[in-house]
Amino acid sequence: MESFDSAWEPLLGLDQWYCKMVGPAPALIKAEVPWSARRGTLSNKDRVLKTVKGILNKPTPKKFDLLKRQLIDSGITTADILKDVISLIFDTAVLEPTFCPMYAQLCSDLNEKLPPFPSDEPGGKEITCKRVLLNICQEAYEGSNKLGEEVK
Repeated sequence: MESFDSAWEPLLGLDQWYCKMVGPAPALIKAEVPWSARRGTLSNKDRVLKTVKGILNKPTPKKFDLLKRQLIDSGITTADILKDVISLIFDTAVLEPTFCPMYAQLCSDLNEKLPPFPSDEPGGKEITCKRVLLNICQEAYEGSNKLGEEVK
């Protein structure tokens, strides 16, 4: 039996040595539907959230106005999408406290620029960025209180 060291032949190139040790690589099989064509199956909500995540990954004070415009134009057309977008902004602000003032300003600007959406419940209040953000903050606060009580 040939040892690993003796199998290494300095005169062979690395690709030849790999083929000698492992064997040839399997042939590639071409997909019927290319990967890039399958990406187009995102729902409108998923497309908007993906766009918003990309925008939130590039925060700088210099780019703030551009990113704000992109966010406003990203396709926030329903209360459900609005809730998820505000939740993403909140989560990002919590994880990146350095940019927290910028995210607060972003929420304020979104509240001014985006229209209110009708309530899910009959006779309920309109759904706005401000209301959604307040609900998320309250849920986070109450959740931390419950966690604190469980720890005691």
